[in-house]
Parts: sequence; C-alpha cells; structure tokens
Amino acid sequence: MSFPSRSSLTLTILLGLFFVLTLVFIQSEVLSPYGSISKRSLDLPDGHPRGRTPFKQRWFHLDLKGAPPRVSYLARLFPLIAKLGVTGLVIEWEDSFPYEGRLSILKAPHAYTKRDVEEILRLANSSSLEVVPLIQSFGHLEYVLKHDRFAHLRERVTEESSICPSRNESLPLIRDLIKQMRKLHPDSTRIHIGADEAYYVGEDVHCRIRLATEFDQNVDRLKLNHIARVARSAREEGFSEVLAWNDMFDRASAESMKEVNLGSLITPVVWGYAVDVTREGYFPEGVFNRLSQVFDKVWFASAYKGANGQGNIFLDIDRYLANHRSYVRLYRDFEKDLSPLMEGIILTGWSRFSHRQPLCELLPTSLPSIVLNLIYLQDVNMGGREMSSRTKEFLACPSSPSPGLFEAKQYNQSIFYPVKEQTFTVCAFPSVDLFSAIQQLRFLRWKSARIPAEIESERLRFNAQLEQMESKLRPLLSAVIFDDAVQEFITVQVRRLMIAKPTPPPLTPPMAEEPPLF
Repeated sequence: MSFPSRSSLTLTILLGLFFVLTLVFIQSEVLSPYGSISKRSLDLPDGHPRGRTPFKQRWFHLDLKGAPPRVSYLARLFPLIAKLGVTGLVIEWEDSFPYEGRLSILKAPHAYTKRDVEEILRLANSSSLEVVPLIQSFGHLEYVLKHDRFAHLRERVTEESSICPSRNESLPLIRDLIKQMRKLHPDSTRIHIGADEAYYVGEDVHCRIRLATEFDQNVDRLKLNHIARVARSAREEGFSEVLAWNDMFDRASAESMKEVNLGSLITPVVWGYAVDVTREGYFPEGVFNRLSQVFDKVWFASAYKGANGQGNIFLDIDRYLANHRSYVRLYRDFEKDLSPLMEGIILTGWSRFSHRQPLCELLPTSLPSIVLNLIYLQDVNMGGREMSSRTKEFLACPSSPSPGLFEAKQYNQSIFYPVKEQTFTVCAFPSVDLFSAIQQLRFLRWKSARIPAEIESERLRFNAQLEQMESKLRPLLSAVIFDDAVQEFITVQVRRLMIAKPTPPPLTPPMAEEPPLF
C-alpha cells in the first residue's frame, strides 16, 4: 500500500483551505445583503448599508389628523421610543395645531392649545428628540381647502385635496402656515413641507396658462417650480433644512430638478408602505440614480401603522416588519447611489388615509409594532427568535404565554383562531388594556358576520355583547384620545356591528277585480 508524498498532501490541504475560504467569502459578499449574518457585517459602522444598523438615524412620525393623543400619553411614549434609538420626531399637526388669525378656522374641536404645544415640545426635548414640524403644501390640504374661505384655491373645484400652485393667493397661504409653525417651534431648525399626492395638477385655468407660457406644457416643471417656491419660503422663515416627500418629482429628469435648484432647497424623503418596496415598478425606474445627481442627502420613510387598509384598526405586526425588512434590501440593492446620501429612516404612523377617511390603527394600540421595528433597525442581522424575545422583554410580557391565550373559539359551525398579536394582551406597556379590548373587538367583528339575525335570542345576545364592549372601550379610549375621536371610533367600529331585526318582506296587495268588459 502506497501513501501520498508529503508535498502532495500539503498541496491537497492548501487546496481544501482555499475552497473553504472561497465559500466563506461568497457567503459574506453575496448572501449577507439578503439578510444572512456575516462576520464582516458586524464590523461595519452604523449607517453602512450592509452593516447591522444600516440607518444611522431613526426618526418617528406622529400623524395628528386622526385621534391625536392626549399630552399625558405622549409623556409616556417619548421616553420609550428614545430608549430604542429614536432621535427625531416629525409632527404632522394638520388641524390639531392652534392656528391664529385667518387660519383659526382650520382648528378642529380637539386642537391642542399653545400651552399643549409648548408642553409637547418640552417633553420631546427632555427625551432628546429633535422636533421637525410638518405642514401640507401641495396635496392633503383638505383641512384647509374644505373651508369656503379657501375653496377657490383648489386645483379642481370638486376636490378638496390639492391646491392650485398657480393662484396668486396659494403661496401666501402656505407661507402663513409656515410662519405659524415657526412661531411655535422656535428651536426647530428643520421643517417638512409634505408636498405629496397632489392630484389633478395642471387642470385649473391658471395652471393651463402657465403650462402654455412658462413650462412648455411640462407638468413636472410646474410641480418642481411650486415645491421650490415653498421650500424657499420655508428657508426665508428661518428653517435651515426643508424635507419633502419624493413622489411629486421622482419622475422628473435630473436636469429639470437642477433647473429650479431643488438640490440646494430640499432633502427628499422617499416613502413607500408596501410589504415589499423592492418589487419591480414600485419606484420609478432610475429614480435613485437621478436623486444622486441632484441631492447630497436622502431619507427613507417606512410605516409602523396606518398602511394596511382604509379604516383598518387591527394591528398586523408581521406586515409592518416586512415593510422595514424590504427597506434594508432596497438600500443594499441601490447601495452605489444611496450610500453617499442616506441620512436615515422615518417610521411613519398614519391615522387616516386622508382627512375625511375613517381612523386606522390607533397610536396607543400600535406600540408592539413600534417596538419590534425599532429593535429590528438596531440590528437587522438579529434572528427572529431573539427579536421577538427582546420585543416581549421591552413590553414587559410574561416569559411564557398564559394557558388558553390562543384558544380557538367556535360559533355557528365556524372557528375563530386568535392572531399572533394576542401575545401582547398580557404584557404591561402603556394602554395594554386598550390593546386587549381591541383584540376582543376583533373577535366580535368576526362573529358579527355569522349571527343568524332571524333568531332573535342570538341577535339580542350579540347586541348586548357590543353594548358591554362600548362600555369597556369608552373609558380606555378617553384616557388616551379626545372625546370626538372616541365617539367616532365607537360609532364606526362598534355600533355599526349591531344586528338589526330583519325587516319582513312587504305584503303583496290583493289584485283588484277586473271590471266587466260590457
């Protein structure tokens, strides 16, 4: 029996080592961008797209156009999000702001007072949260344009959402909004001017004239001109940086954006709330390359609530985590264009799809989603089990689920299976009692579609359960949101589930006897 020589054995070992090292290198360079852990990624600095913390800054968004929280609740929320690495607070005041003068008609019945605003800013400051006020300046101006005094500034007479950028009074109105924000935010250096989802641009006669005489029928140039003018006004009022949503200019050419000096006027915030923002066609082709030619900063904006269906009040924690995971993939997919620009990510939480639409998930019942996604963004390489464990620990959940917590319920030959969010009903975070009640309402919603209305005893029993639910929800809601929002929630989400007594079909009237022919 012959043995290999020492030199050939050494060569075999070296070839084996080379093969193993090659596999390790491929795994770190190819697999890690899609979520696998590599030792190399652990050493990358915060903000690197392939590191464990790809977004160096994480900001939090408050949408106050629906069910704005009481100041006492914000006093509990701000320290929690600050502990999870949030450093900025984008406040979309809309009709909750204490406007003065001709803008005082914009205030909702629940609007905060000046003292409330001062207290909110003080609470934010005590948690080291930079406050960035947000105004609307293009679309989503229903809360302004619904009033007769400003209705003539609509782009389309029958639509309240979009302002005409070519009317002489439009920019002074927006500037007035900015001035009043500046007055009550003396320490804020940045402002967000919204400027998204303006539909019907170019329809008003004033816009058609400008398109023909100034912009060579190019609607993108009209949009860019308006955004630039608003941004310039904000800077003249003392804000050193102006943020704006991306969707009204992300199809424009880099040359068109440079024509109005947009790169020196705004910082784009690229928003998208789909489960997967990397899917083909979700963002315009070449958008990140165009942005990189114009701007030296860019933000992403994800969603922790309010993007899962109009009027939906039930939290789907996996859906929002998927949105955040896809943003990490997006950043890595377009690393070359985005890495030099990326400032961070804003976690948005929408209260309504628009001003007149029903409420979405409430802020106090969305805390599990907020916590989970902030924990994920601290270390995107974290495994699912550890992420879940840390979330439950932060929310003071018991180490093991209570017996019967996920017990299925049967009714009328159908079975209701509790969703995974049921886990958080036994935790100890602020407003957990309200969160638990909403989960019970989820079951009643399911049950309402299966009640045999013709059986009076079942109908009355179910309606009595809804009345008990209303009595339970009212004080829990009143502790965190204002009375008008409480009433809206009860009316839409509880009372509309009431089963009415079936109406019997109308009796057929007897046929009249035909008179004799002769």
